[in-house]
Formats: sequence, structure tokens, C-alpha cells
Amino acid sequence: MAQTIVDGQTKNTARVNTIFRLETDSISKNQGEFQSQVNGEVFVSTTGKTNTLCAPNGIVFYIKNTDPDRDIIIESLQFGLQNAGAQISFQKNDTGTPATTTELDKTNVNFGSGKTATADIYTSSGTGITGLADGEIIATLTDLPAGMVDFTNAIGNTFVLKTNDILTLHIQASAGGAQTGRVSFCCRYAFIKEDI
Repeated sequence: MAQTIVDGQTKNTARVNTIFRLETDSISKNQGEFQSQVNGEVFVSTTGKTNTLCAPNGIVFYIKNTDPDRDIIIESLQFGLQNAGAQISFQKNDTGTPATTTELDKTNVNFGSGKTATADIYTSSGTGITGLADGEIIATLTDLPAGMVDFTNAIGNTFVLKTNDILTLHIQASAGGAQTGRVSFCCRYAFIKEDI
């Protein structure tokens, strides 16, 4: 026998059918869409086309989660390369204090939200971010084409940064040595607090 579940406040219903499956009319959203629309906690940081590629293994992007209570989910990370042939390594938890940096704006994509991002996000202001020792390499992409590359799809992983976790992007020519040309990138990230 089918049963109906009724929410005591809203009177919304869900039905359990005779083979014990829940039937609802529902709308599905990923976490980023939910965080943006409901909580106003999705942000974008971008460089435009101002960053000159740098020394071998130069660090061109740095993000650190400084929020004491929430994780950062990196939903999208896209790079634009002027010249082909680059190798980019994603590294976890470089140590040290970043220097020769330019802080990036942290723009809330929900225009009605007044919330701000609690994270340190930098690009290089010279030939690469300095003051850091390499962390653990978690992914490397080589022989990249010129143009825009979506690294989130290329790697097939979602990066989750807990409090004080750091993600850096190191770039050089795939054959070794400095990569020439300019780089631009855009990072979209959400703050998530697990309620478990």
C-alpha cells in the first residue's frame, strides 16, 4: 500500500509507492548552484590577460583557504595560453610565505549577496610567485595547446581545500625551461560547510 509523507510546516508531500520507492516532483542542483543561489557563497577570481609567463617551474597561481569553518570546492579552473607547449603542475600545500604577488579580486557571482570570500588568492607580479617550497604534485598536464584549456575537465577531479590548505599552479615549457608568452586564468570556487 502506498503512503504519503507530508511536511508539517509547508504541507509539501512525497509519496512512497508499493515497491518502496520515493516519488517526488523535484529540481536537482549541484552544490555550486545551490551555494550561489541560496547562500551567496560562490566566487570568481580572474587575471585578465596581464600575466607574463615566467621562469622554469614558475608559480602563477596560489589559493589558500583561510576560512576556519568551511571547505573551498574549486568548481572550475581555466587557463588561456598565448603559446603552445606548456606544462602545468598542480601542487598541494607548498610551504613558505608567497612573495612577488598580486592579490586577485574575489567577486561574488550572486549579485544580491554581500558575502565575501575568506581566502588568499594571488597571481605573480613578476617572473613567478617566490618564497614557496614545492609541495606534493597531484596532477601534471604537458604539451598544452595555445588557447583556453579547462583544467577541471582535463584532470577529471574536483579540488577540495580544507582550512589552511593551499593549491598552486606551476608552469614551464614541456621540454624544460621557461615558457614564453602570456597566461590568463579564471577560477570559480564555492565555500561549503558540511552539516554532518
